[in-house]
Parts: sequence; C-alpha cells; structure tokens
Amino acid sequence: MKRILSILLSVLLLAMTCIVTVAAESPENLLLTTLDSKTGIIMNTANGQVTANDRFDSQGAMAIVNDGDKTLTRDVYGALDWSPARYVGVLFTLSEPCDVQSVAVTSGYSNLADTYRVYAGDSLETLYTSGNMVGDNLVCAGDTQTASVNRTVQYVAVFLTAYTYNGRIREVEVFGSPVQTDPTKPTMSDYRSGLMVNGTNLMIGEKPVALRGANIPQYSWSADGDGGDSATALLAAINWNCTIVRVAVNPEFYLNGGTGKNGISVSAADFRQAIDNTVTALTSRNIAVVLDCHAYSGVYDTVTQFWQTVAPLYDDNELVIYDLLNEPISDWQTWYEGGTVTLPDGNGTQVQSVGMIALLDLVRGYSDNVVAIGGIDWAFDLSGFASDAFSTFANQRASALGMTVQAYREAYSLSAEGRQGRGIVLSTHIYSSKPLNWDAAIGAAAAEYPILVGEYNPYYRTGYISELNAKEKAFYQRIFRFMNEGGFSSTAWSLGAEPFLINHNGDISALGTAVKTYIETGIWECDQPENLIEQQYDSVRSIYRSGTTGRVRYNNTFINQAYKDGAAVGNDIIGALIDGDSDTHYDVYEWEGYLTGLQYTLLDTFAAYEVRMSSGLSGYPDRYQIYASDSLDTLYSAANRVENMTVDHTGTVTYTIDKPVRYVAFLANGYVRIKEIALSGVPVGDVDGDHTLGASDLTLLTQQLLGTETIEFTARSDANKSGEVNILDLIALKKRLA
Repeated sequence: MKRILSILLSVLLLAMTCIVTVAAESPENLLLTTLDSKTGIIMNTANGQVTANDRFDSQGAMAIVNDGDKTLTRDVYGALDWSPARYVGVLFTLSEPCDVQSVAVTSGYSNLADTYRVYAGDSLETLYTSGNMVGDNLVCAGDTQTASVNRTVQYVAVFLTAYTYNGRIREVEVFGSPVQTDPTKPTMSDYRSGLMVNGTNLMIGEKPVALRGANIPQYSWSADGDGGDSATALLAAINWNCTIVRVAVNPEFYLNGGTGKNGISVSAADFRQAIDNTVTALTSRNIAVVLDCHAYSGVYDTVTQFWQTVAPLYDDNELVIYDLLNEPISDWQTWYEGGTVTLPDGNGTQVQSVGMIALLDLVRGYSDNVVAIGGIDWAFDLSGFASDAFSTFANQRASALGMTVQAYREAYSLSAEGRQGRGIVLSTHIYSSKPLNWDAAIGAAAAEYPILVGEYNPYYRTGYISELNAKEKAFYQRIFRFMNEGGFSSTAWSLGAEPFLINHNGDISALGTAVKTYIETGIWECDQPENLIEQQYDSVRSIYRSGTTGRVRYNNTFINQAYKDGAAVGNDIIGALIDGDSDTHYDVYEWEGYLTGLQYTLLDTFAAYEVRMSSGLSGYPDRYQIYASDSLDTLYSAANRVENMTVDHTGTVTYTIDKPVRYVAFLANGYVRIKEIALSGVPVGDVDGDHTLGASDLTLLTQQLLGTETIEFTARSDANKSGEVNILDLIALKKRLA
C-alpha cells in the first residue's frame, strides 16, 4: 500500500512541476497586430514642441502608412518653409506595452530621397526626448532603413525631416512582440471599456482588478488647490504608478467658488476647470478617478446640487467613480430614509438629509457610472449593506411605517431595479482609531459587493513622520494584508493632508514610503514580526480565575484595574497590548485572591510557532499563566498551557510552540506592569511559511510525504488539523487552493 501511495504521489508531483517550453516566435509587425491609434503630428524645430496636425494625411498617407504594402506610395507635404520650420510626422500608439526590436521606414524614390527621425518610448510625456530618439537622418531612397530600438515601447513617432519637393511615404513597420505580462492585467482596450462591477469584483473590461492609489485632498479645503500643492500631489500620484486616485472635492466651492491659499478668491468656473483638468490628467493615463463629494453627515441641499451638476459631466468617462458622500455620520435609518443630521463643524449645526438612496436615484437619472457608497460611522461600518442585516432592518422599518416589506425593499434596497447602473462599490474608511474587529464591520458586505478602502492610515502621531514607530508598522502590516486578502481596491489618505504621505514640497514621509511601496508592488515588508492577535483580531474577553476553585470566568476586573501613568485606561488596554509597542507599560493592579487577564479570539485557526510576552521592569518581575489552543473548550487545560508562573518577566520572553491556535489567553499573578502579548504563525497549510497558500505549499507537502515513511508532525503541514500529517492533508490543501 505504501508503494502504491508513493507512486501516486510521484505522479502528482511530476504533474505539478511539469514545465512546457514554447519556442520563441519571430518578431511581428506590431502596426498590423497591436495598433491602437495613429495621429498626424508636427514638431516645432525651434523648441521641439509637438502638437496634433493633419498635414501628414493631406494626400491620404495615413491610410497606406501601415497597410503592409510597400509598393503603394503617397505624397507627404512638408512644412520646412513655415516660420519656424516644422517636421511633419505620424504618432503610432500601441494597444499595450511591447518589446520592440526595431522600426523600419520605407520611403522615397531612388533619385528623390527622403530623410526621417524616429522616436520610441513607453511614456507619451517623455517620448520626444533625446533618450527616446532611436533613429535620425535615416535616408530612404525607395528602400527601407531600420532604426534599432530594443526596449519596451508603447509609442512610436516618425518625422519627415528632409525631402525634395515633398516626401513619398510607403510604409512604417514596428517589429517586436507584446510584453509577456500577467494575463489578468488590463490592456488599453480593456480601459476603453471603462469600469464596471461583476458580483464582488470591480472590473476593467472583462478583468477583475484591485486598484491601488492615494487621495488628492487639497480641493476639499482650498479653492485653488492650496496654492498649487494639488499639482504636487497629482505629480506624486502619477509618479507612484497609482492605478486609482481619489480626488476630494468641496461641493460648496464647486457650486459657488471659494477662497484659496492666502485668501485668494476663486470663481466656481475656475474651480470646476481645475477639477476637470485633474480628472482628465488622470484618466487620460488610464488611472481611475474616484470623484469624492467631500461632505459629511448626510445628503443636504449642497450635496444634491453638486451631483445634479457633476453627474452628467462624466457619464461618458467610465473610468470615473462617483463617491456620493465622503463620510456619512448617522444611524442606518437616517442613512436609508433621511432625517436630521448634525454637521461636524463644531457648532452642532443640524441639516435635513434626504437619505443616500434618494441621492443614488438622483445620480442614476444622469449617469450609469460606477458609484461608491460609504456606510455609517464616518464611512467605516458597512455591516448594514449585507443581505441578512438589510432584511432584518427592512422588516423592522416596514412594520414601523405600515408598509409591506416588498414595498420597503423597492424604496430603499441598493439592489432595486434601476439603481445598479454599471455597478456599486462600498467605500470604507479605516483608521487606527476604529474598532479592532474590521471584519465585523466589513466582512459580510464584502461577500456581496466590491470594496474600496477609500481612506486609510494610522493616526498615532501628527505632523511629518520621518520614521515609523512600532504601532505604525503594525497598522501597515495589518491593513495591507487585510486589503490583499479581501482583494480590495484602496486610496490612502493622503498626498498633502494629515497624516502626510508627502509635504507641500513633495518630500515623502515614512508613511508615504510604506504606502508608495504597497501601491507599486502590492506588498510591504518591515523588520517587525507580525502579531496574529492584532492582525487577525476577532474579539476579546476579560477573564479571572479564583485561587480556590481554579475555574476561569468572565468579568471586567482586568480592564477596570488597568492604568497608564496613574490614569485608568479601561478598554484601551485591549488594543494597547497587541499594537506592536513593547516599550510602553500599563499597570494592572491585583484583585485579592484572583488571577486576572484577557482571552483573545482570532478570526481563524493558524499554525502558531511562537508566543511572546513583554512585561515587568528590571527588579520588578511579573509572572503569568499563558494558554494557546484551537479549541475554546480545552483552552485552559494543562495540555494547552504555554507557561505556568515559572518565568520572571522583566522584558520580552519568547515561548516556542508548534500547534494550531485560535485562542490565546493570559492570567496575571498579582500586580503587573504589562506591555505586549504577541503570537507568530502562518495560515494552516502554509508549508513554506510565506504567509500565503500557493502551489509551492502543495509541492513541499508532496515532497514531505514522498521523502519518508515517518512524517514529523508540524502545524503548518497539518492542513486538515487532524493532529497528523498524511495524504488527507494533501487533499485538504488542494481543496483550499482550488
């Protein structure tokens, strides 16, 4: 039987590691296969400025310039006699980046030669620079001249620079092949289809995407973009390779104009033009734009008037997402139905809101663009959008209003007929001040809608931050993993407002460096170990144990007895002990005759390999009971006890374990000065320990099973959590990867 198992596993491993080699193909003429557009252009010889102009096509040259037939010729009228002189040419835009080997130009007659200049590059902004000039003084006398390129190219420009009477173009060829990229990455043709929603995916064309970018905030408080700082933010967004940018727009300025930096007055027309310029600058580069009505609380007159003006403008630009209201601040009833809301202006100003559904209906009357909708609690809480939650809510409200449930659903459901358009994404704002259980606020809704994390960042400190502290590192570890695991799009706050990613000079802060790395690569790493209790936080309970009965019970004694610098901290102790900061201590006073502590629950079971406890001060050691288990029923058993009052803690003490864990608890013996408790580990089945499940884990597990008859137990390899490693773990892991 073992021999048969070994043969079967060998076949499986061979199938998994099989590599198919494909012979390299000859370069193709990309102007026949991968052309997106061609445009007539002229270059001012005095300053090098290039503008669109149809002179190249005055005799029909555009039709034959890339038709594959070198026998056909057309005259091209030059413009060297203009003042200043111009070179006449054509710009070719490929539908996607390509590895280009060469550009060939065929032109002229044997006795009437033409001369050409060729540019090739991957950016239209830098195309006409000396570094992208790949050919100059190419003399074509009825033959073909070739310019060597050998680089990634999306734009090719060919200019007629010398001729007799006029030029005689025959053919331009661009030889190469499309860049071998991720097939899931949108191409230029996909971007022309715009954004839409399919199920829980935000789509560009037919491809699901998780877009990453940042916020441009200046137009939310300054009618002139804070004296030009908005331009600095725009440049940063482009240079950081953002694929989505959220532009925060003050609706009052958009309607009526307002005041900019140093009291400068700006008209509504000028403000609108600035916003339109920003949108155009981004979407012309295939960067999606979230147009954010940067108002608060509810849908009052200014908000509705803003969307009556804006919604029709970008209906044809389907890379624009309409973010209907920056941060709603109300209960769910007011969110859906309208009512009185209080503005966060410090004066307690109250206004009437017509409700978000009425606003959505208004926008849908003008445009079917994708819309972004934030939940309650300053857009953080999306729980009320989940089907089960809305059903319960609809039943309650229908009864209270004397309506049928069906009538209420038709009046207020996001999924009611006519409200979807090209789709709805839910926008959440996640800051370090929000409740620890993000999944409770977002998870259920994320199972039904695409999610945009419209704003995120830590708020532990103010000002320009030059170096991350432990809590900021822990926040970034958590938020980036959370967004990646959910497949969420995101726009960090912000390029020029607290907490600063850049300052007004464009200098990148430590926060900006972390966010920029994530935007460009989708990952961010630091030297600080991740704490699964914080990363995968689900809930916590305060616990105590009697010295006489030994039974663990729940009450708030530990929380009530916690102090920092002599002041009670209450529930803040829950997050403070898992936030990455192992330097700051908290005093917890003893409760006579009892051990007190906390019991943390993770969102899932993980293969844990280490527990760390930071506590005590030199000369004043602390002692603990520490437990870790995948079962709450057996958590406080001797088998799951990691430590039992034997170690003096005067710093960070590490306990090595190798077991599946979902629950971690500690009980303190008397007065303690506690700093941090942490758990390290990886998802169950993550055999290679890289924190993600993939084909490499399947390969390694197969190799383990093939390598020996006696398999050493490891929590990482025990994919089905049975307590042993065998072929059933291979099956379980394959199912999880399917």
